[in-house]
Formats: sequence, C-alpha cells, structure tokens
Amino acid sequence: MAVPPSPLPDDAFARAADSFDVARTRTKVQERYYRVAGRVVRIRIAGTALAAELERSGRHLRVEPTAEPPVLTVDAWHAAETGVDLPGGDLDSSLGEYGIMTASNDRRFVAEQRPHGMTWLDRHTGRAISCVASMRRLHLDERARPFHRALSLRLGDEGVQFIHAGLTTWQGRGALFTGMGGSGKSTTSICCLLGGLGYLGDDFVGLERVAERRFHGHSLYGAALINLQHMRRFPALAAVSVAGNHAHEEKSVAWLGDVPGARFESTTTIDASCPAQGSARE
Repeated sequence: MAVPPSPLPDDAFARAADSFDVARTRTKVQERYYRVAGRVVRIRIAGTALAAELERSGRHLRVEPTAEPPVLTVDAWHAAETGVDLPGGDLDSSLGEYGIMTASNDRRFVAEQRPHGMTWLDRHTGRAISCVASMRRLHLDERARPFHRALSLRLGDEGVQFIHAGLTTWQGRGALFTGMGGSGKSTTSICCLLGGLGYLGDDFVGLERVAERRFHGHSLYGAALINLQHMRRFPALAAVSVAGNHAHEEKSVAWLGDVPGARFESTTTIDASCPAQGSARE
C-alpha cells in the first residue's frame, strides 16, 4: 500500500529563506522582471550558470524593473555554484522524474520535491524559494518551463488557468489548438511560428475568461520540447535546440526566441464560438 508524503514541516519555508540569504552572498545574483498574463513576476537567481539556463525561455516576456507588486517572486540558488546545500537533509533519490508535491497542514505552504532540487511556495505572500543541486540534472520540463508549478498555482489564484494547448495569433485574433498528446498541437503551432504568425506557446499557455465566450490567451514560455522528427521537418529548429540531460529524454529543448524572424506575442483575444441554433447534436 502506498504511503502518502508527510506534510511539509512548519519551518521548512523559513529554513529555505535563510539558505537563500546565505547563497546570495556567495555569488552574483541575477534579477529579472517579467510580465506574465499581465502580472509582474520577479525572479532572482544566485548562480550565473543556472541563471543563464533558466532565463532563456522567458526573454520575450521580460520587462524593466518596476515598483508594481509582483504576483510571484522566485528566489533560487544553485547549490553547486554557491556551496549552500538544500536545508533539511538529503532528497529522496527514488522520487522519479517529476517528483512529488507536498503541503503544510493549513495548505499555505506548498513544496515540489525532485531528486535534484526543491521549490517552496508561500501562497499568502506569493514568494517561492528554489534550490537546484546541479543544473546538469534538470529535466526537460524544468529547462523549458522554469518554476512552472509555482507559477501555475499563483496564476490560478488570479483566475488564469494553465492549459495544455498551442496558441498563435494573427491580426489580433488568437487560435487555440487543443487535443490529446501527439495530436499535432506543437507541430501546428511551430508551423505558424515559422510562417510568420504570432506565437504564444505550443504546449502550455494561460487562459483567462474576460467576458461571455471571450478569453485572453497568455504566453507563458518561449521554448518548445521537440523530437528528432520535428528537427528533420524544420531545419531551423536544429540550430536552436539542445539535447536533454538524461538518457531517457528523447526530446530536445528548442529556444524559439533564437529562430530568425520569430514573432512572439504576450496576450491575444480568443472568442469561443457556439453551435448555431437548431444545428445537429453530436
């Protein structure tokens, strides 16, 4: 019988915050601001190599520093660069690729634990703290979509839902591509990008209802996970792609911001149509 994970200790977040404060004195801290789904996100990373890796997929959403309160602040450090280890003991090496999520008894604090790192989120203050033991152990989803679980929780609290879909735009109107995995969402979205349409995402995007049958679709990340078949079809992707860190990862990360002529959009309008009255029912 499976044993559920233990609740997050009450002092876990405070210990993580103390560790970040030490790590930030050991190396350069990169601070970046982004506007995601119309909200400000601030990210500070202690460790130049880790910062260079994780800032790439959000470059199209980067903005100048602002006094506007961020919906999410992420403070992260690289243990290998700073010499500051994860607080609270060793990580569970048997967690698997995607790890587990735990929470405090009152659900204020949520933590994502993986074999190579951990992220803590205070849902009341909107601050997340993250430790990565080694950037060479990051999985594809962490590289293409940094801090996506913490971001999805915060945006969800704001009425913006993460959805598994592709999204492009033309002349101010968005086209949302939905379907099961392998149905062609990424292929269609990337074809639109290479064809000159505005690109917002091919895998995960934000969806926010603003009126009856009207939504705003938001770009969250500017990277795609592609396989060898995609690179054969689209040679432009091969030049901007890097392989996964693990032998079981069959895909590569494509930094779409490096594709010549790529046009990114941050937000677009999506109108949901409804069947005409009297139309046949499925």
